[in-house]
Amino acid sequence: MTQLLEALDNNWEGCDEMWHDFLDAPKFGNDDIYADMEMKAALDIPIKEGLNFTDKWGARPRPLPQALTTFRQLGGITPAMPNGRKSGEPLADGGSSPFYGCDTHGPTAVLKSCSRLDYTSSRACLLNQRISPATVEGDKGKHVFLSYMKAWHDLGIEHIQINMVDGDVLKAAQAEPDKYTDLIVRVAGYSAYFVELDPETQNSIIARTEQQLV
Repeated sequence: MTQLLEALDNNWEGCDEMWHDFLDAPKFGNDDIYADMEMKAALDIPIKEGLNFTDKWGARPRPLPQALTTFRQLGGITPAMPNGRKSGEPLADGGSSPFYGCDTHGPTAVLKSCSRLDYTSSRACLLNQRISPATVEGDKGKHVFLSYMKAWHDLGIEHIQINMVDGDVLKAAQAEPDKYTDLIVRVAGYSAYFVELDPETQNSIIARTEQQLV
């Protein structure tokens, strides 16, 4: 723990081997029960804390994990974290969205991980996903996408938002914004013209895993 705290204080500088070990550790979003239960336990903390209070109408507050714009704002003031995230980088963009690039086992694994969270005790726990447009083309792609959405519904996941745009298009829009003024993306609870977003928010959308529906 002493070594870890020192690495975090140094923003992982000079600790490449340890940094990669922590990056490679089990992560939420891969249908890994251990990692998923850790995520659930983290969300249960504010849920249980809210039970100690009532508002003036007698209701007990429930946490709102949906990030909206705060995943960028809070990320800018949050120091390095043990999951491998470095100081100042954006946080995960939704209440149940896996951290950028950590969901490596496919879109169904993401859904199964998200299904292990308790949506009855929180509000608007958002899952952002980016899906490759090529995988939903034609009749076959349509049926695959419908199966994916049916799985989302059947697993009882509360809230999903999808960007269906590939990384090459997003990078091209960064390089030549005048040619992509009509490109709209879903950020985190709101939509925006991609070329009007600040570069760090653009990069955070590009960094989302481009899931292949097969």
